[in-house]
Amino acid sequence: MGMRVVWITGRRLDSDLAASTEEGLSKALAKIGVEIHMISPSISGFEGIFRHSFVEQSKVRGFQTISAGRNCAKLIRRDLEISRGVDLFIVDWRLVGSVWKILENSKIPWAIIDRGPPASEGILAWIQKFQWRKGWEIASKYSIGGFVVSLEHEKFVRDFISNEMKIRPVPAGTNLEDFNFQPKYPEDFVNFVYSGRLDSNRGMKSMLGLLDTIDRLPIKANIVIAGSGNCERKIQSIANKDGRLKFLGEIEFDEVCRVLEEAHVGIMPMPDTRIWRTSSPLKLAEYLAAGLITVGPKHQGNSLLGENNWDLLSKSENWADECIVLVSDLIESKSWREVSEQSRRDSAALDWGRIANIFLENMSAMLNQSL
Repeated sequence: MGMRVVWITGRRLDSDLAASTEEGLSKALAKIGVEIHMISPSISGFEGIFRHSFVEQSKVRGFQTISAGRNCAKLIRRDLEISRGVDLFIVDWRLVGSVWKILENSKIPWAIIDRGPPASEGILAWIQKFQWRKGWEIASKYSIGGFVVSLEHEKFVRDFISNEMKIRPVPAGTNLEDFNFQPKYPEDFVNFVYSGRLDSNRGMKSMLGLLDTIDRLPIKANIVIAGSGNCERKIQSIANKDGRLKFLGEIEFDEVCRVLEEAHVGIMPMPDTRIWRTSSPLKLAEYLAAGLITVGPKHQGNSLLGENNWDLLSKSENWADECIVLVSDLIESKSWREVSEQSRRDSAALDWGRIANIFLENMSAMLNQSL
């Protein structure tokens, strides 16, 4: 019998785009014999996992995490079958404060999972940052280890904990089979694309600055944007006036895949700040799976380690200017097709199947070392 894992998440699996990690990783783990029981504030789970349990959550922002955490704790106390025969609990940092005492009292091994520190702004962000720090402080004392998204993320966490707990990176991934890859070459048109959150702290202003530079390319170009966030109205307003910008709003994942397959260049606008240097953006995995070239600010969170010929990220403060020069050079070099093929090959490192095997190895090692 394979490993049995209960994964407690504060994300809504049926509506939160960031929950693609829970779905992609759980399905891949299930294929290699890991029995996953997901507990979440989502009414429905997804095919491929052993079990899903729903916990109610307040509709009021600021109380969602607290209410979901309390209901998770009640569920674990009430339903003894949840803990019976389980090898490991994986707990979202948001919910650590609510459930850790129950797990400790039951002598059940658990690990914290952190898919990224809070990146929001305002009073809710302050509350989230407090919960995040408290979750890691508790985990450093009582858990068998933790999972982050990158080595830079691990360094960020270690600034807030007082011991050498075991922390392992698990990057964001994608399912390569979701993309019908064909090598690309923009013969007479370049299609730029961005898919993700449209929040001001993610570099939306600099991304829209591409509209001031794309006419310098040797061939025509446009920009397609999909997603939602606090810059949504501004983007829609510009798209209504400028035919070079097409705004799709928030779209389903299948449609995201089709949009990326039709594109040539994926935009990674997140600025070179610590919160984004720690990240492992889901969009990077998807861009590479679709064979895209990437542009944006150059830092660890926007790319893979090492030098990659599909990586046209720029160290310049005005990255849009330099990226247009690099894209122009690539068009004129006639080597775009080969670079696109390399982009797809490098995406293998971010396939959920490969990541799931590494995750299983790390879970097993943590459990063995905790005995």
